[in-house]
Amino acid sequence: MQSPAVTTWMVQVRWGDRRLHADALDAEGKTRLKLGRGEHADVELGVDADAELTWTPMGLQVALSSGFTGRASLRGDRAQALSALVQQGRAREQGNALHFLLEPTDNLVLHAGGLKIDVRPAFVPVRRLPIDVRVLGALGLALFAVALVIASVVG
Repeated sequence: MQSPAVTTWMVQVRWGDRRLHADALDAEGKTRLKLGRGEHADVELGVDADAELTWTPMGLQVALSSGFTGRASLRGDRAQALSALVQQGRAREQGNALHFLLEPTDNLVLHAGGLKIDVRPAFVPVRRLPIDVRVLGALGLALFAVALVIASVVG
């Protein structure tokens, strides 16, 4: 499998229409986010459920404890229940947790109590170097001067 074009995953925690938390996971910043209860959690959910999201070059590793419900849209297909991931071989149950990898075409919507957690890829534009207008202007003037010299020699 080749490296995906997605380098950033966005995670938003909402309560109704209100956004309570937003985070980005990528190689250059935060690579792991823990949702749950207690001091070990980066984001307190206030319910008895834990999730760990870990950025990898191939996608986003997800580990969910019981207490979550939700749907996943995999490879652009219609959203389906989390239990269907196990039946399709896209997830494995290990102890009391569900483990799977989200790929660049996948989206995940989780519910824990009254909270909604959206996890989706973010296609960040290619970073470009800033253009120094003064240097660009000086280069343009130098090229124009060279063109004048060549024109006077040839003509």
